[in-house]
Amino acid sequence: MTRIDRRRMLLGGGATIAATIASAATLAAVTANPGVQPGAPQSPPVPVGSAPASALGLSVLRFGADPSGETDSSAAFQKAVDACGDGILQVPRGKYRFKQPLAITRPGLVMVGESCRGERTAGSVLFKSKGFEGDALIRIGGVKPTVSGVSISGIAIDGRGQPGAGIYVERAGNVVLSSIVVHENLGWGIWIDGGWLCSLHNIAANHNGTPGKAAVGGGIMFSSNTRESANCRLFDSYCNKNLGSQLKLAGSKWPKRVASLTVWGGQFERGAHEDPLVPVIDVEAADRTTFFGCNAIQPKGKPAPCVAFGSGGGMVRDVSFISCYFQYTGKQSALTAKGHIESIDFIDCRFGGKAKLFDFDEAIPKGSIFFSRPVDLSRGKGRAAIAQPAMTLG
Repeated sequence: MTRIDRRRMLLGGGATIAATIASAATLAAVTANPGVQPGAPQSPPVPVGSAPASALGLSVLRFGADPSGETDSSAAFQKAVDACGDGILQVPRGKYRFKQPLAITRPGLVMVGESCRGERTAGSVLFKSKGFEGDALIRIGGVKPTVSGVSISGIAIDGRGQPGAGIYVERAGNVVLSSIVVHENLGWGIWIDGGWLCSLHNIAANHNGTPGKAAVGGGIMFSSNTRESANCRLFDSYCNKNLGSQLKLAGSKWPKRVASLTVWGGQFERGAHEDPLVPVIDVEAADRTTFFGCNAIQPKGKPAPCVAFGSGGGMVRDVSFISCYFQYTGKQSALTAKGHIESIDFIDCRFGGKAKLFDFDEAIPKGSIFFSRPVDLSRGKGRAAIAQPAMTLG
């Protein structure tokens, strides 16, 4: 082999080794970054927080909303909602004044704020100005074709003692309300009328309703005035010190009723009124409704019961309370029932307090109210309505 041939062999071998090393480096890069194509020009990394506006949605500030609360933001919010369509609308931290309701009449909107969880109206706060006119600060639906797929999270609604509800959903479906505080509205904190597949998560409703002996409004209501409310969910929520029922299920006329509602991990307590006809939980007209792990508390000195069934003359059928707790030391019974009662079940529930346990209408069909644990029948009237497991001796 000549010197020239030896040199060519060495150069060829070195090129092969270099190519092998380059191929290995390329394979490692592709493995670490599967989206990177070999040989494609690489863009510089995007700094955190500098993503395009379209990825984060629109901000209400862009439409002139005032986070200081000094000027009215009603028109600015309405423009933002209409412009956003089915996109994402940001509500930065601040306090926004409203003289008129905010109407959401198109499907798909996602509104995101920065609210604090609990009873405090902090974070992204929408508050009613003095002289507010409307049935709610935020109104979803109420138009044809019906609205669906709306999501609102992370906001606080401060009614400041003005008329109407905090949020009113009318004939709308797939509405998700999450991490929301509703406070001091003269109507209901949240009112779902004719809603279907609506989900409420981490709601804190307090001090809503109209003061006075006759309680009006309250915490959260599901009703069927416009159409049947069906297949809704209420999770991990808290209703306290409202000037009416903390939770109400109402219907206008059968078969318009609240159907297939699931309430999970709810805390309902301390109605801030003296009306003996307004219970903590009012099940006026309901069908196939289940409460899991909920607490209904009425402290000493308050006259109303923990739960009332059929109070508005509606039908109550297939309503179940599972692993719930009822505490009552007031002047009435913990549970009252009258009207058209077909079937109510209390499964593994506990009762605390020294007051009477139940007050059931004597006209309720025999055995239509079932307790999975034997109860003291001397602590109430209407005993024929009660069915419970047979006790065996020995």
